[in-house]
Amino acid sequence: MRTLVTGATGFLGTWITRALVAAGHRPTVLVRDPRRLAHLADLPLNVVEGDVLQSDSLERATAEVDAVIHVAGLVSLRNRDEGSLTRVNLTGTRNVLEAAARRRLRVLHTSSIGTIGLTREPIALAESSNGGARVHLRYPYVESKRQSEQLALEYAGSGQDVCVLLPGNVLGPGDVYGTSTRLVRGYLEGRMRFYLRGGLSFADVRDVAVAYVVALEQARSGESYLLAGVNLSYRELLDQLGQLAQLPRALPAPWPMAELSALWSEYASLYWEHPFEELNSSVIQYGNLFNYCDCSKAARELCYQNRPFASTLLDTIVDLRSRPASA
Repeated sequence: MRTLVTGATGFLGTWITRALVAAGHRPTVLVRDPRRLAHLADLPLNVVEGDVLQSDSLERATAEVDAVIHVAGLVSLRNRDEGSLTRVNLTGTRNVLEAAARRRLRVLHTSSIGTIGLTREPIALAESSNGGARVHLRYPYVESKRQSEQLALEYAGSGQDVCVLLPGNVLGPGDVYGTSTRLVRGYLEGRMRFYLRGGLSFADVRDVAVAYVVALEQARSGESYLLAGVNLSYRELLDQLGQLAQLPRALPAPWPMAELSALWSEYASLYWEHPFEELNSSVIQYGNLFNYCDCSKAARELCYQNRPFASTLLDTIVDLRSRPASA
């Protein structure tokens, strides 16, 4: 199948592109700067230079494909990026859906497990879980993903062949830009030795990528699929990391210190841009809640399964330690 991948230079997009080639597909990739494809130079790719915000480049990219895997998006936890998040994640998604609709192409849209909501206790939510158990915490990144997901499902409701995939926090080797593995890297480098009481649903990026390839043919239009399932508190995650990396155990973050630091960061960001803006009240609240997932639907319909998580963590550690330390 001839498949267009947006966001192929990112962590997940890279592994999806590799999984497509391994399965015999012929990927076309839409990239703003072809030089960022150096780590995919060994693959036979059709490269289209452009952007999801440029409708003309989407027209060129969709001209000779059968399906679109839309992974491109902006990830930021800074409040000041709300406008950029809406523009890239919502307007960009609309442009992709419109271009695909004109050619009657199948679309796999990438959302996030953050859109299903959070819980105060460690409860795994499925795609159709009762909304009464959920806490909807609003912050710009998740709100932009929620709106783009709703848009994709609206297109599906109008008859377009669209389904939504919701990855969790993906780990594994190859996170060139350090967006998804930042928590692991922070711990390894000694900058993240405290944890909040909540937890998150993790996955191996390679397992998620394989599920995308299966979804091209087996996912049902109008349906959503959670791709995570390794549900761990932040304490459990850092304990496992400590054992594998042979580093000191992390400690619980003192609540007043965390909250005051977030308030200071938010106040300071009103006057100048600083490197700690992702430490804000919404992020602290999120860290004290649980974003656990029940991925049995993806297991049934997409043959999705998680490899042993210790293997994922070990591969992540080895890969990060092979790269230069972050600034």
